[in-house]
Amino acid sequence: MLPLGTHAQRPLVDTTAATLPYVAFKPTSATAARLLSGTEYLDYTPGNTIGNQFYLTNIAQRGSVYYDGRYFTKVPLLYDLKLDQLILADTVRNVKLRLINERVTFFTLGEHRFVPLRTDSPETPSGFYQLLLDGRARLLARRSKRVAEEIVQQHLSFVYKETGRLFIQTEGKLTEITKLSSLLETLADHKTELQKFSRSNKLKFSNSERELSATRLVAYYNSL
Repeated sequence: MLPLGTHAQRPLVDTTAATLPYVAFKPTSATAARLLSGTEYLDYTPGNTIGNQFYLTNIAQRGSVYYDGRYFTKVPLLYDLKLDQLILADTVRNVKLRLINERVTFFTLGEHRFVPLRTDSPETPSGFYQLLLDGRARLLARRSKRVAEEIVQQHLSFVYKETGRLFIQTEGKLTEITKLSSLLETLADHKTELQKFSRSNKLKFSNSERELSATRLVAYYNSL
């Protein structure tokens, strides 16, 4: 288990609350000034690269962000997985701006919610993690992209590859989930019930099924 830094504890703001006071983002409003003060983001990907560096799509998605003490909704956002950088699309000036990550309490892209964690271990990077489940045990995913070289139609090409790591957070500690046993060891107070649930639902922890299986298992644990 990896201890978390002081910034990795549960946010002071309830990131799941539907009653947060909010401001609908309007680029020309005075309240938007704090979001529009970032530096310009320039796309660094060469034109011959296959794929892109963003989460889900390279088109700005309508999301929300709790930024610098204020909650904004209907914000056009992109998330650069290679740089771990949240980006705002300024549609008035037709530029993209880097938000200051340290001022972000949480953000959403569609139904996908991300929270910042700061760890004290070089094995686990600090940055934004997707919050898959909240509760007594929190399930999080660390998404990232890298550029790989591949031969495509007899030509050397650069291809974006997405990778993901799965973590569970309990009592201020972060543990990576690579197989069923690592999850059961972390949630040992209900190990027997979880084993039965896993067997009866035929949960599998291969690379392609790990996230879905872990989500079901942790949701069941939080219900006990």
